[in-house]
Amino acid sequence: MQTQKITKKVTKLGILGGGQLAQMLALNNPYEDLKIVVLSESAECPAKDSPAEIQVGSVSDPKSLQQFIDAVDFITFENEFLETERIQESLQTVSTPKLFFPSLETLKIVQNKLSQKYLFQKLHILSSPFTALDPLFDMTEVWLQNLFTLYPQGCMIKWSQGGYDGKGNFLLKQKKQIQDALEFCKMALSKKATVYAEQLVTFQKETAMVFCRSFKGEFISYPLVVSEQENNICKIVFGPAVEFGISAELEQRAREYGRQLAEHLSYVGTFALEFFVTENNELMVNEMAPRVHNSGHYTLEACLHNQFANHIRAGMGDALGASTFFPFFAMLNILGQSEAADLMPPQLPFEAPYKLHWYSKKGSRQNRKLGHLNTVATSKDDLQNKINKMTQFESTYWKK
Repeated sequence: MQTQKITKKVTKLGILGGGQLAQMLALNNPYEDLKIVVLSESAECPAKDSPAEIQVGSVSDPKSLQQFIDAVDFITFENEFLETERIQESLQTVSTPKLFFPSLETLKIVQNKLSQKYLFQKLHILSSPFTALDPLFDMTEVWLQNLFTLYPQGCMIKWSQGGYDGKGNFLLKQKKQIQDALEFCKMALSKKATVYAEQLVTFQKETAMVFCRSFKGEFISYPLVVSEQENNICKIVFGPAVEFGISAELEQRAREYGRQLAEHLSYVGTFALEFFVTENNELMVNEMAPRVHNSGHYTLEACLHNQFANHIRAGMGDALGASTFFPFFAMLNILGQSEAADLMPPQLPFEAPYKLHWYSKKGSRQNRKLGHLNTVATSKDDLQNKINKMTQFESTYWKK
């Protein structure tokens, strides 16, 4: 759907990071008079294919970070793995206060997955049992051995920070894996990330929901969706989940979990929750993503106002756009299948019943997100037919 433009006297929004999320934020800016500036380590980033101005630099470089902050009025990010203390120091030196959204205080909590677990626990939000490694008191190998007593059916060991798309996760089910698990833990500790273990959850479906809360406290949610993974990376999202075996009660519970977290954190902007629907039909939170999210990319075509435009509206303190959606919708991620220095975007068949969003990344590698396809439908049969066509198109592209 076309993003409706609003005329508003605002100046510059800064985005930390120049990946595909920054690209889509800039492409879906709902304001005629708002200029977007992106801080990226490379001029050849996905955001270059958008109306954004690219400032080459790094959050780790105090000079380029300060120049970026001085040049904008509002600041958000597309990647939560940021040095919050460095950003805080730079923000304190400016003469005019800058709105950073979601706030640095919120980011410090949510960028750490172990902190998320404690937060879920505090708010009585159902999540899997977990235990953390304390490097000051725990012998790592002994801690790993004890996991077999705590979680006889196995567990997932995770880095508290720096993990995404399957990276930073280690599935531990057999004692012969101890040595590999030990190396995994040592790598995390070398990166100053805490290690923790979660009990494996037996689930029937993985789901997700995207939310948005404005600077003024307005809260909206998008529909609960089904998310299917390939090699621990999201491959396809479709919905609404209530049309695919998920009860309206669970969707409402997901919505309330999102509201609880948003209000507790005084959250500003778009965020997502990933869930497991267990064999006992319980809704269990897996993780929270404090930004626009892959599971919400379908909103570009399926919703009256997409997650990107609403994220910007939220930071501006304006009313959020309605999350009204098509009866059925789906998104298919295009994942890299091989190493390649340059990759041309696929050419869609004539009158293809789906739309391509290409990220223009410099090079491909196995499982790298290169783009996605979106489609909408009026019935389940119609949707399945279009999903089949998207899947066939993607597989044909990689066979060329």
